[in-house]
Amino acid sequence: MAAPIFEYVNVEIGEHTFHTGDPWPQEQKKDIVFYAFQQQVPGTEPVFDYWNPKENEHTFHMGDPWPCEEKGKHPVFYAYPLGDDKKGLLQPVHSFWNSGEKKHTFHLGDARAHEDKHEPHFLAFREPLTWKSGVICDGAPAVNRAKWLMENKGMSEAEAQAFVIGEFPNLFDKSAPPSGHFVDGKFPHTLELVKDDKGKSRLKFAVTPSNHESITMIAVHYSVNGEPGKEDMNFDINKPEEGSHTYVHVTPAFGPVCEPGCKVTYWLAAMDKGLITEMPEKACPVKENRLTWIAQ
Repeated sequence: MAAPIFEYVNVEIGEHTFHTGDPWPQEQKKDIVFYAFQQQVPGTEPVFDYWNPKENEHTFHMGDPWPCEEKGKHPVFYAYPLGDDKKGLLQPVHSFWNSGEKKHTFHLGDARAHEDKHEPHFLAFREPLTWKSGVICDGAPAVNRAKWLMENKGMSEAEAQAFVIGEFPNLFDKSAPPSGHFVDGKFPHTLELVKDDKGKSRLKFAVTPSNHESITMIAVHYSVNGEPGKEDMNFDINKPEEGSHTYVHVTPAFGPVCEPGCKVTYWLAAMDKGLITEMPEKACPVKENRLTWIAQ
């Protein structure tokens, strides 16, 4: 996945660093500044941290060290070199010089207070990319491409998904039009059919609560070709997809297939500030309140 790159401030020497994960010693974690990859995917190049003992700071860029710099041993993240911006999906990350702090920063957009904007060094994403297993990538579902990479290239699931995202980033941009049948309401969501790794058609829910700040769990209750009141598939989704506010569920292998024309009866619930709320209202006690969708 494209990982969030955070800005960190070293409270001892005042430098700004840019990386994933936990703060380095003496650092305080600030905001996300852009998104990049933690492993190399098609089209990306490594970004290293460079230590300048004269200026007492790290910088973050590609290529050779700048004057007086020592190159780190391992890449901090992977980003795209200057050039193809993937039709505007990628944005240039510039270096900025803060004349007050006498330190560099690296981020998107305009200069902040007391900063002078310098040249761009690489391209990164402004918004996170979200894995979508059913997206068709060059004729095949994304999940199938990832499965092939796992079986033939020895990749982990996370590595394979990141590789596929790197091949087709425009398909995984969260601003791309949502796929599937959209249902508005208390918990806006989509339903769609996706293929599993055996080629069977499965039902997928993607729920994006409008009040995501207070939601800690989404539950889906549904049946395929069942009747209201007999929703035999019940699953809790305890966290959203990485880098998003969307809770995703796909029917597992032991569940029913769902093909075009199948009738889906369902309702949703959420843990909202410690209380269970439903969509539609009273869907649990009143089966007539439950929702239906004819798969397509």
